[in-house]
Amino acid sequence: MNLRKALLRSWFYFRQGYGLYLSYPVAFAGYASSVYYLAVKNVPFLAMLFPQFHTFVIAALFAIPFAGVFLGWAHYKKVLSPFFRAEVDIGVEANPYAMEISTPVNLPGMRVLSELAKQHGINTEDLDQIILRTEQKFGARR
Repeated sequence: MNLRKALLRSWFYFRQGYGLYLSYPVAFAGYASSVYYLAVKNVPFLAMLFPQFHTFVIAALFAIPFAGVFLGWAHYKKVLSPFFRAEVDIGVEANPYAMEISTPVNLPGMRVLSELAKQHGINTEDLDQIILRTEQKFGARR
């Protein structure tokens, strides 16, 4: 393995490790201290609810994961964010395996599926349109 490849792989591993394992604790520490000492202590009702820093941290450790799971679920179920479709479209466009490799490989299977559906009297107009567009885009022939 050459040096350039090792550096690129290391950069990928760093992004994964930091993003998945280190960013949450680092961000949580910054969040907890800044919110508690700048906001909670200065709002009488919140100061009464969380008289000490550790009670705020414990409450946040329980509340934030539940809120994050709910918001993530809502995002993927398209309840919260209309941008999910655009996110998926960009992921597919950026992934060469999805477009240049998987699509042409799946084309014969789509043709067989269309023929089987026609034999059983199922409308295949939509599938035939997908097959036609795929053949036009990738130059696939029967």
